[in-house]
Amino acid sequence: MSDQFEETQESPVGEPPADDIQLSQSPEEGLSKKKFPWVRVVLLGWLALIVIALLGGYTGYQTGTGDRRATQVAQVSSELDNQFELGLEDLVAKECDRARQRFEWVLDRSPDYPGAIDALAQAIVCMNATATPTPVTPTPTPTVTPTPDLRTGEEKFTQAKQAMVDRDWSTAIDTLFALRKEDPEYLPVEVDSMLYVAFRNRGVQKILNLGELESGLYDLAQAELFGPLDSEANGYRSWARLYLIGISFYSVSDWAQATFYLGQVAPFAPNLTNGSTGFAMDTYLESLEKYIEQLDQAKEWCTAVSQLEILIQYAPNFDREQLLTRYQNRCNNNPDT
Repeated sequence: MSDQFEETQESPVGEPPADDIQLSQSPEEGLSKKKFPWVRVVLLGWLALIVIALLGGYTGYQTGTGDRRATQVAQVSSELDNQFELGLEDLVAKECDRARQRFEWVLDRSPDYPGAIDALAQAIVCMNATATPTPVTPTPTPTVTPTPDLRTGEEKFTQAKQAMVDRDWSTAIDTLFALRKEDPEYLPVEVDSMLYVAFRNRGVQKILNLGELESGLYDLAQAELFGPLDSEANGYRSWARLYLIGISFYSVSDWAQATFYLGQVAPFAPNLTNGSTGFAMDTYLESLEKYIEQLDQAKEWCTAVSQLEILIQYAPNFDREQLLTRYQNRCNNNPDT
């Protein structure tokens, strides 16, 4: 009986079989394995959305930048048109100087603006309407067998206008004089105004770019026969004159005068030159050094201090700083009388 009982005895209630214990899993571990694929899908989805947003933002930025540039160009073009139209209205109202300023503003920003050169010329002639311009006769160039110019006045006038558009001032001047010689009564106001613009611009070009200061001054003087020079051209003329005066003193080693005149040019037009002497700034600094040496020899310490301070502003170095200290000490102990 006892053996039979032992054979038929069941496992205690509540204890699972051994095999079940080995195969069972904790609730948390099963839940983790079920959730992991969904988490990865969500993360990949968010990453894709971020990439799309970044690409969209960059594309929008590029598009916006292009739109802004196009808008700026359109605004500049619109303002040019507006100033040109206002200048024409000023001409009609006889507001000549205001019209001139508007046309110069347009040409400064768009040298090829249609009609602006002619309009500027009309404004200048308008400013000098009461003056009687004296025709300028160019120095003839003798030739052995001159070829007569058989073009009509209209053809010459058209060629001169095209030369001015191309900024070929010499061709424009020569053509206009040929036209005036052939027919003095052909559009006299227009021819005068074009001669003014051509002489004025050729003079400025010679002064600023070609190192032909004397010839440039002559051209500006010729332009002034047809109308008053604008402030910009007057400024260039003043610089050229001061430079030439300074160079004349420089050539005779008058360092005080050379420094005085060149010092009025160098800060504003440092590269101005007459083609045979150095640039204005280089010549000014050399004159300044020579002048300081002269003051040192004369024991004029206080004046030397002021000149050396200027030199150091343009060309500082350690030796000049030390020299300045010595001059300052000597000036304090023995001021110039």
